[in-house]
Amino acid sequence: MEQSEHNSIKLIEQSRVEDISALDSKEIDEERDEVTAAAQQGVVGRQKWSFKAVVAVISLGLTWIGAQLPIYFMAGTMEYIVADINPGPKASWIPLSFVLSQGTPVPFAGYIHMVGGLSILGVFLTYFPTKHSRMQGMSRRQMLRHIDWTGGALLTIGLTLVCVALQSGGYTHPWTSVYVLCTLLSGVAALIGFSVWEYFVPHYPLLPRELLSRKAVDMAFGVAFISGVFFYSFVNFGPVYFTNVFPRHIPYVMAGFSALMTLAGGLMTLGNPTNPGAVTAFAALAGLGCGGLIVPVATVCVIASPDHLIATTVALTLAFRVLGSTIGYAIYSNILTNKLTAKLPALVAHHAIEAGLPKESLTEFIMKFLATPPDSSVGAIPGVTSNVIAAAALGARWAYAESLKFVFFASIPFGVVAIVLSLFVRNLHKYMTDRVVAHLHS
Repeated sequence: MEQSEHNSIKLIEQSRVEDISALDSKEIDEERDEVTAAAQQGVVGRQKWSFKAVVAVISLGLTWIGAQLPIYFMAGTMEYIVADINPGPKASWIPLSFVLSQGTPVPFAGYIHMVGGLSILGVFLTYFPTKHSRMQGMSRRQMLRHIDWTGGALLTIGLTLVCVALQSGGYTHPWTSVYVLCTLLSGVAALIGFSVWEYFVPHYPLLPRELLSRKAVDMAFGVAFISGVFFYSFVNFGPVYFTNVFPRHIPYVMAGFSALMTLAGGLMTLGNPTNPGAVTAFAALAGLGCGGLIVPVATVCVIASPDHLIATTVALTLAFRVLGSTIGYAIYSNILTNKLTAKLPALVAHHAIEAGLPKESLTEFIMKFLATPPDSSVGAIPGVTSNVIAAAALGARWAYAESLKFVFFASIPFGVVAIVLSLFVRNLHKYMTDRVVAHLHS
């Protein structure tokens, strides 16, 4: 046995000698140089260790360490989460996963505002555009004198008071209360004062009379205002409709909202929890109509405005749309709140009783089911079953559908006014020339 092993080793050594002898001296030198170079370079290769390279490698290492820390601390953290929630002996990681998914982004929400603030600060410190030729030679004090401060204050105060009154009336205070009436009348008085001031007093008004004298512009401003009122009925309350009436049909929202405004707004009143496809089609038409108004209106105003008022026209177009959206939102939210306050408890109670809920448990069930957030002990109420809870959820969906219907009813008159105003916009043919009014500077 030992003799056979000795013979095998001898044969292996002999084959190695033959392999080495088959190589010439040049190949042997190349192999030796490669091995030596590899040994000298190490794991990351041969580097010129500048300060930047050192900082980069250290930063990568710290990043890796930081990425691992949450993994190491997660197991211990879970015990504290379970103890804090106190789910009892039937604890499940399914509800805990929801808690984690909701709680994780919360600490970082403030960073979004920080990024925006830093961006504004960066623009303020680094962006110094070339002054327009008409601004050359003017001091900051002269520029400030060209701003209509009094008109701006009257407009801001008036709009704020009117919107507060529209938001509060019938919700936090009765429409006939002193709070609502005084706020509303004070706002209207401020807006009347703004109109008088703009017509008679300032040399540089917010609303130049020369601009409003052109029918194409003033009618377009009116359409912009109405489109803002109508547009925000869908922007603000369209998502409310889908998330509460069709909680399992959220993808329809992505396919909708591009619109034919007035017609689709009227058709939205036909929606209910049983026809998500039809409501999605109506919402899509409504979005198309809103988009078809917002962009052309701005274009019409800029083309028809006097040359020296182009910047003012652009600002006013946006201002009218925002003004319309502000007033529209106040009106629509007031309507929704009042209708939902009456319909939500009634329809939830109706569907729950039909599903078998005893009338003796109705008051307690409604209070806990409609609590924010819903009371987890609602299932312990006598007579409450899974069928009752499902029926109550369906009743809540019907309540939102019936309440939001009145929001879209209220938007129809605004759409009709926009149609009428659009018919009075003058032809822009005489303004469509190849003359360049203002050149852009890099």
